[in-house]
Amino acid sequence: MIFSKTAHDNLINFLGNDFIIRFSADYGSHSSDHRHLIRQTIATEFGDNWSALERQNFLDLQQIPKMPKLFVSISHTHDHGVWIVGPRPVGIDLEQTSRISEKIIARVCSAQEISNTTKFFGSSRALWTAKESAFKALSGTSQIRVLSEIEILWDKKGEVSQGERFYLSESETNKKNSCNGFAILSDSYGFSVAILNS
Repeated sequence: MIFSKTAHDNLINFLGNDFIIRFSADYGSHSSDHRHLIRQTIATEFGDNWSALERQNFLDLQQIPKMPKLFVSISHTHDHGVWIVGPRPVGIDLEQTSRISEKIIARVCSAQEISNTTKFFGSSRALWTAKESAFKALSGTSQIRVLSEIEILWDKKGEVSQGERFYLSESETNKKNSCNGFAILSDSYGFSVAILNS
């Protein structure tokens, strides 16, 4: 497990029973067939009623993975990978903390977002995974084209190493894009999941 048991339990509590999530070192990019393994695992678990064409399209690594009647998101680092499947648009992002650049964060985040996140987490790095996961959840359902159009606000109720809920601001850009998320930031990894509200 790449996060503490408490953080993992808090994540599962946030997701509820509607979403299935799987982390594995086998899904890391160090494995040459990690992308195929992730998709094959999902197809095996969920694809009993798929047509031959739906299965073929899902397993085609040249296509964005889409499932009939369900939504999927995939992310991986060199060492680990994760996928999630559920009934509403969802996005996930997993990053090695050392690879999240403060310089890039400054290009896609407002000064207020950076200040608030740094006060709460001790670093602005949680913003990157939160924005990435929200962008993935919103893709195809909104007019958002770049990460800087997404403004992240934190609940600030939990212990950040154990996970923290976030949501999108009520800005003009985000008005029609209601999304809630959950982020975990450890010394080694940053992780976020965002779910489009129904």
